[in-house]
Amino acid sequence: MTNRFYEKIELYDMQWDGLDLSKCHVAVAPFGGLIAIAPDGSEMGANKVRIFTSAGRFLSEFRWPHKGLVGMGWTDSEHLVVVIAEGENNVFVYSIHGECLNSFLIPQCKVIAECSIWGSGLVCRAAGTHCDFYAVQNFHRPRVTKLRSPSIPFKPSAMVPIPANQNPHRKLEVLLASPHGSIHIISNSEPVEVKATQDERRFNEPFLKIALSPSGRYLAAVNKTGTLTVMESDFSATISEFITKHSRPPLDVAWCGEDSVLLYWEQILIMVGPFGAYVAFKYPQAKKNTLRLQTQEDGCIVLTSSQCELLRKVPEPVVTIFKSKSKEPASQVFAASRAFERSNIAADLCIRQLKNSGKEDHLRDAVLTCLEAALHCFHIEAQAALLKAASYGKLFCEDRDGYLRDTFVERCKYVRVLHNVRQKNVGIPLTYSQFKALGIEVLIERLVHRHEHLLALRICELMKLSTMKQKTLEHWACAKIRSSGTEDYKKLGREIIEKLKICPGISFGKIAETAFNEGLKELATSLLEHEPKSKDQVNLLLNMDQEERALRKAVESRDSDLIMSVLLYLLKRLPGGSVAEGPVDPELDPDGAELQSQFFRILNQHSQVLLHLIAYYEGHSMDPITVSGRRTVEALKRLFYELKLEAEAARTKVIESYFKHEWKQRIRMMEIAQDLFKANPFAVAATKAQTRLLQVQRKCQIDFKKPFIDLSVNQTLAKLIRLGHTDRASRIRKEFAVPEKRYWHIQVQTLAKEKDFNGLNQLAQSRRTPPIGFEPFIEACVENEAYTEAVKYISKLSVANEKMEWFCSIHCYGEAAEVAHGERNVEALRYISSRAKAKPMVKARVDEMIKDLM
Repeated sequence: MTNRFYEKIELYDMQWDGLDLSKCHVAVAPFGGLIAIAPDGSEMGANKVRIFTSAGRFLSEFRWPHKGLVGMGWTDSEHLVVVIAEGENNVFVYSIHGECLNSFLIPQCKVIAECSIWGSGLVCRAAGTHCDFYAVQNFHRPRVTKLRSPSIPFKPSAMVPIPANQNPHRKLEVLLASPHGSIHIISNSEPVEVKATQDERRFNEPFLKIALSPSGRYLAAVNKTGTLTVMESDFSATISEFITKHSRPPLDVAWCGEDSVLLYWEQILIMVGPFGAYVAFKYPQAKKNTLRLQTQEDGCIVLTSSQCELLRKVPEPVVTIFKSKSKEPASQVFAASRAFERSNIAADLCIRQLKNSGKEDHLRDAVLTCLEAALHCFHIEAQAALLKAASYGKLFCEDRDGYLRDTFVERCKYVRVLHNVRQKNVGIPLTYSQFKALGIEVLIERLVHRHEHLLALRICELMKLSTMKQKTLEHWACAKIRSSGTEDYKKLGREIIEKLKICPGISFGKIAETAFNEGLKELATSLLEHEPKSKDQVNLLLNMDQEERALRKAVESRDSDLIMSVLLYLLKRLPGGSVAEGPVDPELDPDGAELQSQFFRILNQHSQVLLHLIAYYEGHSMDPITVSGRRTVEALKRLFYELKLEAEAARTKVIESYFKHEWKQRIRMMEIAQDLFKANPFAVAATKAQTRLLQVQRKCQIDFKKPFIDLSVNQTLAKLIRLGHTDRASRIRKEFAVPEKRYWHIQVQTLAKEKDFNGLNQLAQSRRTPPIGFEPFIEACVENEAYTEAVKYISKLSVANEKMEWFCSIHCYGEAAEVAHGERNVEALRYISSRAKAKPMVKARVDEMIKDLM
C-alpha cells in the first residue's frame, strides 16, 4: 500500500479442538504471549479460565468462586487480571498456573459496568446513572483513584485509557466518547470536552470504537456512519479519514504497528494504511465474532478458532534485500551469495563492484543488513540464505576490531533463540523488534514460568547468562518437588542434586523451603546440607523447628551476628521471652518446661554460644532500679545457676552488689561471691580485699562525715590526705599493701591539686632524696601552674640537661642559661638564645655568655 509492504504470516494452526471464540471472553497477551479464555455468562462454567499458548496448546485452567466477569487482561509481567462486577474483592491477579497473587476491592465502586486493562493498570466505570470512573495504575501496589467525571453524566460508547508512560503530559488520561459526538478527556484534573481537532475537523457523529496506537501517539476512531478517523492523540491534527461504506460499525478496531489500522466485520478484515489505501482479507470461517485482534508494537495478532496469524509491515532490512530490482548493497551481497552457491562468476563481479565503489562501508553495512533481515524473517529457508549471504560478504570485509565477527556470532545466537521459541510446542511467536523490546532475560523468565526449563537452560548456556541459569535450575527443582507427589524423597533429592551440579554455587535455600512447604521435611533437610550461604541455611532450619541444627550451622559459620540471631530466636520462644523466668512446672506447662530444658542443654553443648549469650546480657544495663536491669541480672543468675558456672555467678554477684545502696546487702553479696570463687584463690583474695575496703570506707564515712564508699584504694588515700588525715591514710596504705612509690605519687598529686605547697615542700624534705625523685614534684607544680614552686625542685635535679629542659619548658631561660654556662655547653646556649627571642634582655645576656665561651 502506497510503496509500503505488508505481510500476513500464518503462525500456527490452533491445537485446541472445537473452541468457539464467539461465546468466550478472550484476552491475548502482547509479545507473543498467552491466551486466556473464559466462557461468557451464558455458558456453563462461566467462572473457569483456561490458559493456552499462542499455538493453542493447553497450559492450565483454574476457577474462581465468583460470577459476573467484566473483563480480563494481561500485565507486563504476564499475570492475568480478572475483573468481576461485584464481590468482597472485584479485581484479581493470577499467575499463569492459577495461583491468586493478589486481589483487591475498588471500594467506592459497588458494581463495575465495564473496564479497560493495560500492562500496569486498569480503568473501570461504575454501574448507575452517575457514571463514576476509577483507576488503578500499579497492580503491585494497587491504589484506587477516583477520576473527575464530566459534569453531565453519560454512558460512553467507547472508553480508552492513555497510560502515563504513553502520554506526553506524563499522567493517566481516559478518553470517553459521548453520544453527542464529542470526546471527553478525564483525569485527576478538570475534565475537558473536545469537539474538533485543532485543524478544525469537527466530530459530527459519535464515535463507537476508539483504539490507541502502541506508542500512544495516534488514535483511530470509527463513528456510527462507518468513517474511520486517524488523529493525533492530543487532537492537534487529523491524519486521515477513510469512509468504509459499511452500514454497521466494525466489531473491533486495532492498530497494526504504528502506521495502519485494522477494521473487523464478520468474515472480513480491512487494513487501512496511510493516505487512505487499504487491503481486505477474507475470513469465511470467522462468523459470529470469532476473530480477535491484539495490537503489537510492530504488527497485530489475528486470532481465530482455527489459526493464529501475524499481520505486520515488512521490516525495512527485508524490503531492502528482497524488493524487486533493488540496487542496494545488501541486495547485491545476497545475489552474489546465491550466485556463488551456483558457481556463477557473477558473484565475484558483484563483490568487486561493491569493493571498488569507493565507499568501503557499503560492504560492511550490507553484511549487517543481511544479519538484521535474517532476524526479522520467520521462514527458515530465508533465514539460512540471509545468514549465508552475511557470512559470504564478511569474508571480503576488513574486520580489524573484530566487530563484524562478534556481531555475526551474536546475531546467529539470536536467530537460534527466536527459531526455538517460535516452535509450535513452545508457542511464542516473537518478532525481532519484540525480542529487543522484551529482552533476553525476560524471555527466559517467561519460558521458566511456562515450565519450558530445558529450553530456558539451553538459552542461558548459549548466551552465557550464569545468573539466569541459576534461577532456571532453581525454578525447575521447585516445580519438580511440587509435582513429585508420593515419589521417594531420597531418590528425588539425589536427582535434584545431580542436576544442579552443572551450576556451582547455586542456592538450595528456596528449593529446600519449597520441599518443607510441601511437607517433605526430610528432603528439605538433606537439600539444605548443600546450601552455600549459612544465613539461608539457618533461617530455614529455624522455620523447620530444627533449632539445634540451626545453631550448629551458625557456630560452624563463625558469624557472630548469625549466632546471635539464632540465640534471640530461641530466647523469644522461652516462657516470658527470657532466661530470667524461673523454672517452669512440667505439670502446668510441659511445652515451656521442655523448651527451657532444651535451651540449657544446647548452651551446655556449645560453649561459644554461651559466651555470646553472656556478652549479650552483659551489654545491657544491670541497674536494679529499672525493670530491664533487674531482668538482666536475674537472667545471668539463672543462666549460671542452671549451668553450674560458679565463677561466672560470683562475678555477677559482685556486679550486682555495686547496685545495692544498703551497705549490709552489699557486704552480704560480696561474701556470697567470695564463697562462689572458692576454686580461684586470686578471685577469693580480691573479693575479700574489696569487702574489707568497703568496711574501711564505711568507717571513714562515719568518722569524717564525707562520702567514701565506692572509691578505689588510691582515691580513698587521696581523699584522706586532702582532708588532712594522713595518719589514717598511712594505716590504710599498710593494710592494703600499697607500694611506697605509688603512695608518694598520690601524696604529691593531692597536695599540688590542693595548692598546699608548704605540705609539698615538707614532704620533699622528709627524705634526703624522695623515692620517686623530684620530677613528679616538678610535674605536679607545672600541671597546677605553680612555676615558682617548680623552680625549687628543678634546682634539685642532678642532671644538667634535665635542668635546662625543665627551665626552658617553663620559660625560665635565664636560669637555663646559667646551668649551660656552668657546663660550658655552647650548643645549649645557642638553643636557649633561639628560644628567648621574646625576652630581649635575657637573650642579650645569653649571647654574652656565648661570646665569653668562644
